Amino acid sequence: MTRDEGTNSHYAAVRAHVIRGEKVLLGLSVKRKGVWTTFGGKPEDRESVEEALRRELREELGIEVIAFQRLPDRNRSWDGRPSRIAVFTVTDWTGEPRNHALHEHEAIAWFAREELRSLAMAEIARSEALELLV
Repeated sequence: MTRDEGTNSHYAAVRAHVIRGEKVLLGLSVKRKGVWTTFGGKPEDRESVEEALRRELREELGIEVIAFQRLPDRNRSWDGRPSRIAVFTVTDWTGEPRNHALHEHEAIAWFAREELRSLAMAEIARSEALELLV
């Protein structure tokens, strides 16, 4: 595997927009009270971002990812250091999404495009979701 394939030495985290029809699934953050977030986390040692995506969604939602697409990376500062976040849209999976990460999400819920505009969430995640739900 090369660095360009997304080993965790290059990426701080992965995030996923889980899309079903014209709705996106979000989690109500435990750490950021009242804020809805996409799903994901940090890649483990020697894990590609695609492997991290699959593992995180299995752990957080109990689903096995079948179809996903890579979106443009997010670049931001994390603990004072520049970091890249690999972002995906997930459109097919097996299993029914359930909140398996109660320590991370108070609740999970599906939202239509028009609901996202007034939802408390990170602007970058909102703009990505709005583009996906056309």
